[in-house]
Amino acid sequence: MLTTIRKGSKSWLVYGLFAILIVAFAAWGIGDIFRSGGVSRPVLEVGGVAYSQQEFDRDLRRKLQEFRQQGLDINAEQFAALGGVDQIISQQTSQMLLHQYADKLKLTIPQAVAVANIQSNPAFRNAAGQFDREQFLALIGQNGLSEAGYVQMLQNDMRMQQLRGPTFAAMSVPPVLLDHVYDYVNETRTAEFLVIPDASMTEVKDPDQAALETFYKDNISQYQRPE
Repeated sequence: MLTTIRKGSKSWLVYGLFAILIVAFAAWGIGDIFRSGGVSRPVLEVGGVAYSQQEFDRDLRRKLQEFRQQGLDINAEQFAALGGVDQIISQQTSQMLLHQYADKLKLTIPQAVAVANIQSNPAFRNAAGQFDREQFLALIGQNGLSEAGYVQMLQNDMRMQQLRGPTFAAMSVPPVLLDHVYDYVNETRTAEFLVIPDASMTEVKDPDQAALETFYKDNISQYQRPE
């Protein structure tokens, strides 16, 4: 499978899909994403598969909801200014390309497998540890998803895991990089400070001109730029 994926990633079809995407954006631009008057046209198309305005609105609401859960209340325009729209489009493009390649490989996830995954998810269980359908519907509803939509999304995610798993399982991280990341994540620092009360500083007089000039000459290196 790894060999097939590597060959597919270099095929003319993948480059062609990216070319179509670039031409589409050049034609009407990112700004039109927020303007949907009359007939709603797709936000982007990859290989004949469309990413609709409704799907973009759903993903946008979900991203904004994630920000709100973190205590950041921003609107769509602010989100776009931060590069959020570009991120959604980039992620969706990658997903659509991967889904089309998964179709080519005939990778599928049965609905029953996705349902079993949902029922085993601790987030959807009640205090007794049993799957709670009402709790499940309430949680996905907060993210603007229907039951069928969530099941379909989970099937797609599981299919992507099936596609990417063999690719990344063969990757190994160099020990040098691993050590740097470990040192960064586990880095600790110690700070010490000394408090000197204002009341303890008595009989401090303003220096005269001669004292200032002497201090300046004695510390002249501190007032010079590096060579």
